[in-house]
Amino acid sequence: MRRHGHIGHGHIRHGDLWIVLADSSGARLYRRRAAMTGATMTGAAMPGAIEPLPCGCGGGGCGGDPVPDMAGILNEAAALGLFGSLMLVAPLPALHALKRALLPAACALLVREETRNLLALPDAARAARLAALLRDR
Repeated sequence: MRRHGHIGHGHIRHGDLWIVLADSSGARLYRRRAAMTGATMTGAAMPGAIEPLPCGCGGGGCGGDPVPDMAGILNEAAALGLFGSLMLVAPLPALHALKRALLPAACALLVREETRNLLALPDAARAARLAALLRDR
């Protein structure tokens, strides 16, 4: 299987929600940390925090077509059990393309789809809109 970007395996917990923001020009991957029972998290983001993962496609990311490249990342990560649920946020054409490219293991983890283009927003506005979407969940 082709490796897509870098996904650090050691700091990802199985209950984390992975969030993909995509459009025709790129895709970015974020994570909302799952709560850990009976553990303290020193030096790490708190449960519920939204943070970018170090892989993205487009704009200098994967170098190919961003939607299939992101689907490859998700398929590989799902096969390895690196996340517990998945949310896709993209305009309708990109959303359909992402869903078509997901393998059954990744599709089974899909819990929410939003037809919005948050990727086109400036960083601060994107973070605020994403946080609002997750509160409405």
